[in-house]
Amino acid sequence: MPKSILDVRGIGQSTAKTLSEHGFHSAEDLARAKIEKLTAIQGFSTIRAERVIGDAKSLLASLETGKNEKPEAKVKKEQSKKKKKSKKEKKQKDGKKKSSDKDRSKKKNKKKNKSKKASKKK
Repeated sequence: MPKSILDVRGIGQSTAKTLSEHGFHSAEDLARAKIEKLTAIQGFSTIRAERVIGDAKSLLASLETGKNEKPEAKVKKEQSKKKKKSKKEKKQKDGKKKSSDKDRSKKKNKKKNKSKKASKKK
């Protein structure tokens, strides 16, 4: 039996009606959806489409395996892994570490102090 679209995290009555008008009637439909198709619907950004598809897939997976883990927990884990990978990739591309905000503010403060000292000497 298909799982209700309302069981997917972030989908309420209004969104369910809109999705239904565009051919999405169940959680299974959302899990199989392409991001491009969802982003064509008003109110769905790429990020929201990715989250809804991920939540639908997680919901179905938890039903199949009998796990009680909430879909949003899985999605958040996957998103944090992606962020960590992208940060590592950026560092590898740059070939060097970027200075932190603290380092930048220290440099600015040193410059200010030098200019103050120079103006006091005059």
